[in-house]
Amino acid sequence: MTPDRVLSPMRIVDRYLLRLMVLPVLIGLSVVVVILMSEAAIDLGQALVGSTVPASLIAQYLLYSLPRAISWSLPVGVLVGVAMVSTAITRNGEATAVRAGGTSLRRLWVPFIAVGVLGSVASFCIEEYIVPSANQRSTRAFLQMTNSQPVLRPRNDQAFRDKDGRIFYVGH
Repeated sequence: MTPDRVLSPMRIVDRYLLRLMVLPVLIGLSVVVVILMSEAAIDLGQALVGSTVPASLIAQYLLYSLPRAISWSLPVGVLVGVAMVSTAITRNGEATAVRAGGTSLRRLWVPFIAVGVLGSVASFCIEEYIVPSANQRSTRAFLQMTNSQPVLRPRNDQAFRDKDGRIFYVGH
């Protein structure tokens, strides 16, 4: 056994599979982050319809909403990456070739499990250490946006119910 083999337990197959997973994980992560951030943008748009808020304040709100979206997207990104790579190596016969070379399926799954554990730890750390302060800052930015606008927004054909259960209709 060579000294390199003793010092580096990572095999060529591990590095190959990890390299294959980078792009699919990033794609899965990006798609879910875009979906979650568009949800935040829609909520923001509904709250600020017809108002004039500086773009820097909107960007600040969206930037502080990003850590939550990333922490929620990491597990999905890892799942997409592992699913895409495992499907590709099976379809291309690479899993069969590695098994024919003497590597067990359990050993072949080590990089997938390692990426899953790494993604879970990263998601946990982001959720525990970064998201709470980012949520406070995004809430502060949102309140700053909404408090800087007029309270009443003129709208036609509005109905509302008071605390006694009476329904009021306001129209022009």
